[in-house]
Amino acid sequence: MNSLERSGCDSELFFQRDPVPKIQELRDRYSRIIVCISVGTTESGRIGKMVERIRSSIGNDAILVAGGPHATGSPRSTMRMGFDVVIRGEGEVVFPDVVDNILGRGRPLSGWPIVLGVPLEDLDTYPPVSFKHKLYPPIEITRGCLFRCRYCSLPGCFGRIRHRSVESVLGAARRLVELRDRWDFRFISPNSLGYGSYGRRPNESMVGKLLRSVRGVPGKKRIFFSTFPSEARPDFVTPGMVKLVKEFADNDRMSIGAQSGSERVLRMVRRGHGVKEVRDAVDNIIGADMVPAVDFILGFPGESECDQMKTLDFIHELVDRGCEVRVHHFLPLSGSELAGRRPSPVSPLVLSEIGRLTKEGKAAGAFSRQRKLAMDIVRGGVD
Repeated sequence: MNSLERSGCDSELFFQRDPVPKIQELRDRYSRIIVCISVGTTESGRIGKMVERIRSSIGNDAILVAGGPHATGSPRSTMRMGFDVVIRGEGEVVFPDVVDNILGRGRPLSGWPIVLGVPLEDLDTYPPVSFKHKLYPPIEITRGCLFRCRYCSLPGCFGRIRHRSVESVLGAARRLVELRDRWDFRFISPNSLGYGSYGRRPNESMVGKLLRSVRGVPGKKRIFFSTFPSEARPDFVTPGMVKLVKEFADNDRMSIGAQSGSERVLRMVRRGHGVKEVRDAVDNIIGADMVPAVDFILGFPGESECDQMKTLDFIHELVDRGCEVRVHHFLPLSGSELAGRRPSPVSPLVLSEIGRLTKEGKAAGAFSRQRKLAMDIVRGGVD
């Protein structure tokens, strides 16, 4: 939206969770209505039904444009959902051209109606929030990831690692604090403790500079770092990093992605760390009087019952140490290496124990819903 705003395109923007009533209201006032929807694989079924409602309500009076991870990983199936145009990858650079093209005044775009996005060289090109349109998402500080875990769609959406500068973050932070009596700062990153790093080791000085700078912004605020929606990789959770989060952030827990208690599975999904790194991260967090919130995934393709039992044993170990544990089911996300792959069945014994831990409040996560969703995704197919 910021890129459209900066392009000077003569347009009026509306933001709706359900666009159908608004489209019906606007169709007599505007010569062209463009509906833009970001599509994730886990939401594709719901969005498909929304597109059907739009088409049955107003026919072809609106042009539907899709972006997001599912559109990037499965552009043809996204077109089959009823979209007119699909943007693959990063959309900021090409989005104004797509709008101009729809309005009949832009240059021809290669591949139309499936348009390949252009990676944003510098995240500072556009601010992380839109004050004009009052869109204030968590501040994106990092885009891209070098670890390329096989179950993750992020490497397919974004290329190389780029970091937003501390100055850009501060520019937005100062204005955000002025808007309310107190602002809660959250951040978007595939690995929050990887901020400022371009390799497999953390950059403690850059993370420290970021947190100190935001903490120094005048006004009432809270800072949440290395928690949703930006977990940390366990191999980046060093004593120095935990100390920085403890000193400058307001969260009393840190979220880390363990993903499995089986060394074989961690190698198989190309996670880039082992069980030892998870234990070390937990030690460092507990040592700072904080609570580790540890995520696991069950049902990876090729995962055996023995692998699942090792994960269950590790979950028990962490629960006994006072960790929060969140258990998820593998999802074959479009754009990931494991897209379209059928999940391995989860052992009845493991299912029963996960259910017991959840009932007792010792584990959380949307495991059952994700298990059903995984099979729905497989049945739906991908490009």
